[in-house]
Amino acid sequence: MRQQQITARTLGVCLIFLTLFIANSALAEQKSTDKTYKQLEVFATSLSILEQNYIQPLDPEKSLTDAISGILQGLDPHSSYLSAKEFHDLQSETSGSFSGIGIEVSTRNNNLTIIAPLDGSPAAQAGIEAQDQIIEINGKKTAEMSSQQALMLLRGPIGSSISLSLKREGEENLLHISLIRERISLQSVSFLPLGRDIFYSRITSFQSNTSHDYVEKLNRIKKKREIRGLILDLRNNPGGLLSQAISISDLFISSGAIVHTRGRAAEQNMTFEARDLGEDNDFPMLVLINGGSASASEIVAGALQDQGRAIIVGTDSFGKGSVQTIIPLPNGAALKITTAQYYTPKNRSIQAQGIHPDITLSRLKKGSSCRESADQSTEASLTNHLDNPNGKAKRAPRSAREKKVQKLLADDNQIRVARDILRGILRYSAYQDAQVGE
Repeated sequence: MRQQQITARTLGVCLIFLTLFIANSALAEQKSTDKTYKQLEVFATSLSILEQNYIQPLDPEKSLTDAISGILQGLDPHSSYLSAKEFHDLQSETSGSFSGIGIEVSTRNNNLTIIAPLDGSPAAQAGIEAQDQIIEINGKKTAEMSSQQALMLLRGPIGSSISLSLKREGEENLLHISLIRERISLQSVSFLPLGRDIFYSRITSFQSNTSHDYVEKLNRIKKKREIRGLILDLRNNPGGLLSQAISISDLFISSGAIVHTRGRAAEQNMTFEARDLGEDNDFPMLVLINGGSASASEIVAGALQDQGRAIIVGTDSFGKGSVQTIIPLPNGAALKITTAQYYTPKNRSIQAQGIHPDITLSRLKKGSSCRESADQSTEASLTNHLDNPNGKAKRAPRSAREKKVQKLLADDNQIRVARDILRGILRYSAYQDAQVGE
């Protein structure tokens, strides 16, 4: 009787698989159908043998979930089966908050790799960097672990502790870091004036409200000040929603393609075109990227680069050029599957290659500087030097915001160079205007 129940249950499960297959393959060739049917028969037989002979009783639901997970995990690093809880957590993340340590991970060359730590997160405060490889999570080896499985271990109740063992390029020994999980509330957009009507903006991830928040803050500035130059910082931005990347790109491009997507199904072959929104956003732009800039970040950088709208500064981006679609399942779970690849306006695929910046510039570590030493001898340091006939230069006291800007520029050579490039562009533009006026 028990064997009959097991066999009936197994056949019932496989019937569901077969029904789903037939429903989705009505137009497939008969040869392909027969081949798949035979494989399903092998699967049913294997599951039946396991249920009858394995040393411990099997949970049929878990066995099927593991089988589906195994199929997806074998496809590519970004396809996965999402349990009901994982699906809910993913929805919470794109809406703006979750609990954890604030990192985005992916499997790269069979290594669990950090795409980027999120600004202000426990991971960022602990000094975790993009491209760090996670070797252990709470003592558990990550070898053969999917990125989705790792995310479930990384997340947990607020206030709970977690330990990571990391491998970092250039470091001989593993780095062991302990962190406390926090509520990660993602404020994805920020702006800061850098002086002379040049503004710095940062997008940390592309969430459901990112473009709305960016437009709101941009317009608020434009009502008070003229924007003559803009820096868009996409470093360590792991990506997010495609729709938000398109909306941000559309702010600065009035016509032409933003991104192309191409997939197996005809409906995946699309071109997203820029619209003329009537926005006066034609000021010079620089975009900062690095190895932590992935997916949606690369769409924005690639669009602005190909359309000649911005100068890209930094280091090569991550190189995630695929599009994932979330398909909900009847049990509350979902399939996250790769359905297309995206291409820049000039039909460049960045898959596994990334966006190459127009100006390559690595980030210097804090405490190091490419500037000349402050101890270098100058005229003013010479004994009996002549005083300046105009007297000593008078400097007004710096405000809290000015001090914040000075610290940012002192600590971050990439932002400093980007600002200086914009200053040079504006100065040369003013020179050209003067020449035309003569």
